[in-house]
Amino acid sequence: MKKIVPDPPATPLETALSTDPLLDQAAADRALNHYLLKPPVPQPSKTSSYVICDSVSLESALVETSGLLRCASASAGEVSNSLSGAQRDLVLSVLHLVDMARAYVDKSLDGLNTH
Repeated sequence: MKKIVPDPPATPLETALSTDPLLDQAAADRALNHYLLKPPVPQPSKTSSYVICDSVSLESALVETSGLLRCASASAGEVSNSLSGAQRDLVLSVLHLVDMARAYVDKSLDGLNTH
């Protein structure tokens, strides 16, 4: 037969409340922290997927940069051929910026070679 009224707690309520305030406070803090605190924002990694050797010379770095900018220029030129309107204008402006950067790198290389 089932009981309608459950058995009373083994310890009186007043005793239970007075002996476990730290446990109750810790549980309340954990619950509040879980629901109210924002999760920490992950910090971006400071490592790169492309590592440049420490012993690379200035001339080698500029030659490599010029080659990379030449590839970026060619890629932007190809993409701009398939676009129109504002999108094409945006890609062409990127192409112009890349070409300007490449001109500065090439000028720097010319200065290195003449000295």
